[in-house]
Amino acid sequence: MRLFVSINPPDEIRKSLAEFERYFKGGPLRFTKPDHIHITLCFIGWTDDGKVLEIKKILEKITGEYKPFKLVLKNITLGPLNTRPKMVWANCQINPELLNLQKDIGQSLKPYCAKEDNYKGYNPHLTLARCEKGKERNLKEFKSFNYNLELEFPVAHIYLMKSNLKKSGSEYSIVKEFSLM
Repeated sequence: MRLFVSINPPDEIRKSLAEFERYFKGGPLRFTKPDHIHITLCFIGWTDDGKVLEIKKILEKITGEYKPFKLVLKNITLGPLNTRPKMVWANCQINPELLNLQKDIGQSLKPYCAKEDNYKGYNPHLTLARCEKGKERNLKEFKSFNYNLELEFPVAHIYLMKSNLKKSGSEYSIVKEFSLM
């Protein structure tokens, strides 16, 4: 199965973020379903069913060492910032708790992850839309888009998520929820 670890914002935050689709009408973008909006902490990738229990035990241990914290979404921009943008992102304000949690998860799950560089330059964000392949140049008219946000939400759980790839797009389901202590 294909796995990742995420923070899933509350439904009211997801709905608020989905409303930004109106600013990009006519652009070459595929918008993320509101219930799929999340912050990826670690992309694991394809994993044998037998390793899922080990991953769950690792996440249980890590989450027992963290208290709930708040996240602030600061703005919506095109991303990634240092390359030709291909997505619309809601960017998180830098938060030490989030960065430490992501680092601990990334280092602990490294033997299970498909990508070695999964943790370099972590830039916490929520992907709101992706550009259609080959149409990245058409995003030029939106290049300077920067909408300031002040959305805040509590993080009391992280999720081990399963991603099923389909022609219509990925379908996500929760494998297990982990509470921050």
